[in-house]
Amino acid sequence: MVNHKKGREMMQELNNITVNSLPVKTWNFLRMNESKVEHIEVDKSAVVSMNREDFKGDIEFYSNVDNSKLADFSEVTTGIGNSLEDIDADNELIVIKDNIKADKPLIIKYKYNDNTKCANRLFFVSNQNSSLDVIVLFEAENSTAGVSVHEIKSIVKENANLNIYTANLLADGYVTLHNCGARCADNATFSLVQVITGSEKTYYGGYTKLEGKNSSFLSDIAYYANKEQILDMNYVAKHTGRKTNCDMSATGVLDDDAKKIFRGTIDFVKGCSGAKGNEREDVLLLSDNNVNQTIPLILCDEEDVEGNHGATIGKIDDEVIFYLGSRGISRKEAERMMAKARIKAVCDKFPSDEIRDQITTYMEGRI
Repeated sequence: MVNHKKGREMMQELNNITVNSLPVKTWNFLRMNESKVEHIEVDKSAVVSMNREDFKGDIEFYSNVDNSKLADFSEVTTGIGNSLEDIDADNELIVIKDNIKADKPLIIKYKYNDNTKCANRLFFVSNQNSSLDVIVLFEAENSTAGVSVHEIKSIVKENANLNIYTANLLADGYVTLHNCGARCADNATFSLVQVITGSEKTYYGGYTKLEGKNSSFLSDIAYYANKEQILDMNYVAKHTGRKTNCDMSATGVLDDDAKKIFRGTIDFVKGCSGAKGNEREDVLLLSDNNVNQTIPLILCDEEDVEGNHGATIGKIDDEVIFYLGSRGISRKEAERMMAKARIKAVCDKFPSDEIRDQITTYMEGRI
């Protein structure tokens, strides 16, 4: 059974806000330290549906919780930053009970209609020894333009495992700001898998604090931007606990006149001895007009750590094009095949056949 909740109406504006700031500034002339969003309007919360009934007795759901009951989340930092905190939005608090090992995903869908400008928030508490997969899907029905502001904050307690999968299937005319933050206790694991497409202007951020010993953060991001779309991302893994681990991976495709900036930071704080961090990005450029900016960053204030980062940026090899051409495949079709394969590799990690098929169908119409 899927429960639906109608969005609440409101009207709010934000002007000239700063988003996706690097933890430590680099040269200003690179224009990568942060980004500015000139104007955002929000007039309601999106209609949300989720399969609550599948988790009776295992998960507690609370809607529109008073901020005083969300005090623990004030210490959860997010990738976009605190510029969105002034927006009033419908929220859902989702609490996974101790020792619950869910055998199916919680699926949360946001539907955008009639060019609305919506804001919503999710708060997760994964209690000790629990495990849950969560899929968050953003869809536009009969809507070609609008605004999507969304935040997810998570507290992952001892020995808990929280895996969040998000997919942006909005229309080309949307402005999207999607923001995540998490805190991990001892032996906790937080995973973030994202498929980022659509939207005229897209801002994504994620920030994970690895506070507990042996805690882990795993991220896998796939993105596609074409036309004149702008994609702006900022992800941070902050290691404060001993023997913590992060593995951040991003793969994407740029076409036409698309522009993209990816900021990925591994921050080793003094005292996180034995910590390990890996970060990599692979970018496929399909046009000479693409603007790609990548800044992999490692900050280190602890000696006993291991960090690796790197980026691969380029076009399809001419030998590959020649090989495929000899088999009757045009350059354009070869580029489509390569682009779809990159997105599919991440899409296949979603723990739902229905959602995987939905993303695949959407991408067929985009690429």
